[in-house]
Amino acid sequence: MKVLVVDDDKLARKGLISIMDWKKYGFEVVGDVQNGRKALEFLKDNEVDIVFTDIDMPEIDGIELMKMCKKEYPEVKFVVFSMYEDFRYAQSALRLGALDYISKISFEGDECDRILELVERKYKENHSQKENQE
Repeated sequence: MKVLVVDDDKLARKGLISIMDWKKYGFEVVGDVQNGRKALEFLKDNEVDIVFTDIDMPEIDGIELMKMCKKEYPEVKFVVFSMYEDFRYAQSALRLGALDYISKISFEGDECDRILELVERKYKENHSQKENQE
């Protein structure tokens, strides 16, 4: 599964990429960009299965990115990684089909395996449901 990481904080992007054991769960980080506009540009030319995105970013935020991708790239799934612990943001993200909503504030390094395991499981469940419907 190919992953794109989107966050305006370069250290947060690089930190997330380096702390997670992506390969263990079948993920490959194929890119990282600083906002939703750059993510859309990246998606035009690159195959991506899952986008790990922040919510609060300049130009196009994470929620708006999810809405735009739902129309243009409906097969792309999202995991929202945010400083906001506001339930409304989480609710919006989940209603748009996010596989998970993770708070950067309460994020612990030892949660990485649990997060990737959950995302992998939800992605595969979602993918097999789609195949069954077809």
